Amino acid sequence: MRLTIIRHGETRENVQKTIQGHLPGHLTDKGKQQAQDAADELRGRSFDAIYCSDIRRCLDTAKPIRAALPNIPFHTDVLLRERNGGSLEGQPLALLDVHKEQGDWYSFRLPGGGESWDDVRARQVPFLNKLIESYPDGSILIITHRGPLRGIRSLLENKSQEEIDKDVLQNGQIWEETMTSPIYE
Repeated sequence: MRLTIIRHGETRENVQKTIQGHLPGHLTDKGKQQAQDAADELRGRSFDAIYCSDIRRCLDTAKPIRAALPNIPFHTDVLLRERNGGSLEGQPLALLDVHKEQGDWYSFRLPGGGESWDDVRARQVPFLNKLIESYPDGSILIITHRGPLRGIRSLLENKSQEEIDKDVLQNGQIWEETMTSPIYE
């Protein structure tokens, strides 16, 4: 199965360095252009399905892509959501700097019902396994966030999330990979 994954376009909250989590986010003009550029790059390609996070910033990124690929089935999936920011959603990212210093960046769960990056990675396993079962020889387009994208890359490349962060995809960037079997973790 071939996966083509896009990180949503730049948001006002990305620029302001705000913890977005499950907040909708607002694409900047640059983010809207990134979505259009991705649509232009993907126009004419063949996919069996498009899967997208149900959070607004991904849905807004998907609009021009869906217009460029009008006959491809479109699905939203909550497993593609960004990390739940709990009670810190809408707060400055700088509040989390202490966890980078303490070395628990990937395992720390955000307060107020939030998730850790490890939680986000773990929920990509059933998502990817559902895809490989449904489309073993298919081609799937995914529109998601940095956290799920990092988790997917970590699983498929057999690397730590920390290693993946050294080569982070920017907003609007496209990444492609092949998946040949289910993931067992």
